Parts: sequence; C-alpha cells; structure tokens
Amino acid sequence: MDEQNQSVAPDMPALEGAELALVKLYPMPDGQPDAMVNKKLLAAALDVSATTIDSWMIAAPDPLPYAKKGTNGSAYEFRLSVAYAWRQRRNAADEADRKFSEEAAAQMRLNLLGGSATDTARAALSPKE
Repeated sequence: MDEQNQSVAPDMPALEGAELALVKLYPMPDGQPDAMVNKKLLAAALDVSATTIDSWMIAAPDPLPYAKKGTNGSAYEFRLSVAYAWRQRRNAADEADRKFSEEAAAQMRLNLLGGSATDTARAALSPKE
C-alpha cells in the first residue's frame, strides 16, 4: 500500500505478513482511504449483499479475512484495504479459471472436428455448423 496515495486512520495497526503482501499486489484506487468497517458497510463498499459477505467469510480454502471476530452484540470488523485486495485476487483467480475452461473447451471442439490450435475459424463453429 502506498502511504502517500492512501490515508489510514491513525488508530489502525500496520499491515503485516500475508495481508501486507496482498494489499501491495492489489492496492485500493488512488485517494481511497483505508478504514475499519462492519459487514453492512463492507457490503455497500464492495457493492454486494451482506449475504454474499457471509458466504465469502466461510469460503474454503480462502475465506474473507476479518480484523475482529463478531460476537453476540459486537459486529465483525473488516479492514477495507484487505477485503478489497482479497476480492480482487478472487476475481483474478475466477477469470483465470474461466479462461482456462474456455480454452480447454475450444481445444476439445477442435479435436472433435479434426482441426488444430491455429485453426481459430474452425474452433468458432457452433455445433450446428
């Protein structure tokens, strides 16, 4: 995280270890302040529902990290920069998986039609064609 471009609340601890590496890899947009937020505010910031946040918190093997566990009468707390970076990494992984699957399907189509990997026009044929 570039401290010159992002403001951080003075009472927030410094990032360390895996969280620091993650935030450096996927920094928040320039000028976006880092803050501790509850689940409702995190959902609003990431433009998802609170239910989505709940499902991300139990997603195996890489759940959404939280700064403070919620208890009865006390809300979960999330560090905005860490949650943002976690989501960006998840989106990048999902995109890589989607691209791999599309390429594998295209290759299978070429194998069935008797083409080669350089025969892109033939790979684009629909089953009906």
